[in-house]
Amino acid sequence: MRIEPSFRLQGCIQAHARYRGFLAGALGLFVGVGASTAMAQELTVRASGDPFVASFFTLDFGELGGIASGHIVLTDIELEINVTNASARFSRYYQEVEPLILPGGFSTGDIVIEVLEGSSHGSYDQRTGRFDTQEEYLIHFAGDLSPFGLESPVILPSTSTGFVTFDSGAEGHVNLDWAGNGELQNPFPPGGTIEFEYTCTVNTTFAPEPTNLLRLGLVPEVFNLGTNPGIERGLVTRLINSAARLDADQLRSAVRQLDAFILTVDALAGRRIDAASADSLINLTDDAIALILDSASTSKASLHGWKGRGR
Repeated sequence: MRIEPSFRLQGCIQAHARYRGFLAGALGLFVGVGASTAMAQELTVRASGDPFVASFFTLDFGELGGIASGHIVLTDIELEINVTNASARFSRYYQEVEPLILPGGFSTGDIVIEVLEGSSHGSYDQRTGRFDTQEEYLIHFAGDLSPFGLESPVILPSTSTGFVTFDSGAEGHVNLDWAGNGELQNPFPPGGTIEFEYTCTVNTTFAPEPTNLLRLGLVPEVFNLGTNPGIERGLVTRLINSAARLDADQLRSAVRQLDAFILTVDALAGRRIDAASADSLINLTDDAIALILDSASTSKASLHGWKGRGR
């Protein structure tokens, strides 16, 4: 059975040595945005439920049944983002939800939510880290809900909005809030309907990789500085060039680009970029460099003998 409620969705969402005294000539780093700055293929963010921030699915039947809320006990998602095409989609979305009690005492039993394969598509805004997608979900439930005209699985069309954010190079987040409304057959008495509203709050975490930390973490942070467009463009160019080197497995060159990025930010700190924002950018870039160095130490790629900024 297909239920087609109207959806309303709002997104919510959020070591390396320091260097000071860089010469004003570093401003020359801003010149030129060539073909090498092109963003690469899709980035896949694999996230699971945040162990410290709960996620819930809630139904509100108003006067006909009150509120039923279930804890989302497991979330496993894969969000694919293509920065070049400004696109986003869920290639995987899986959740397990505690049973909900519907009007009349009927239990849904355990609930499993999955995205219908190939149905997800949408957009990504690199300036804000926001994604907006549309998809269809398969809602599986173990209980007998035939009195409401429901058979498992139910197909729910969905519009989703969320944000990809980073606390540090060690932890990223994909956070979603979505809400909508629909109606069920009313078994008391038969022939009518029961209207309901639903909300879903989803909080997930993931371990960043160097490329998604650069493209999905640092680039939006630069865009949100509110600084001169030329400075903004030059800083983003450094990050994109570094990410391109990573895609080509040129780790040493990628680190050089990030070293130059840090030196430039440091030179602008307190003048064209406020000190707190500069510190945040430098710390996050340090985290990205640490991830690159870690990946080099656990792969065939090598930075043996590398002596970069402050090393």
